[in-house]
Amino acid sequence: MSRSPPVLTDMESSFMFLLVVTLSCPVQTYKICRSTEFSCGDERRTCVPMIWRCDGDSDCLNGADEEGCDKICRSTEFSCGDERRTCVPMIWRCDGDSDCLNGADEEGCEEKQRQSQARTKRHKVKMNKGSMQMTPAASA
Repeated sequence: MSRSPPVLTDMESSFMFLLVVTLSCPVQTYKICRSTEFSCGDERRTCVPMIWRCDGDSDCLNGADEEGCDKICRSTEFSCGDERRTCVPMIWRCDGDSDCLNGADEEGCEEKQRQSQARTKRHKVKMNKGSMQMTPAASA
């Protein structure tokens, strides 16, 4: 006497289908960055503070936080031409004091220019990330 295979009900068939699909799909977890964070868009779903976006430092492993950051200096500022896109006041150009980390603000300056600029300034405000300090201008 041969036995016939068991017949599955519609509900049992649906359950088996869902079980197979669930077990064959990889588990995915989604991380959503907060409104104060920037999404690096990488496989790790890394989030970095929004204030780190376009600050000149690559904080995302893929560099996404520095992509598309076209900072343009104002007409009253000098561009240091560095990777941080630093701008310094135009009056600091050729003053005998290197304000750009790469020294670009003192390149191509004649001595007369340096002395003239130094005399017109009494004080300079140097901006450091997160702090300000007043330094007297170099005397000629």
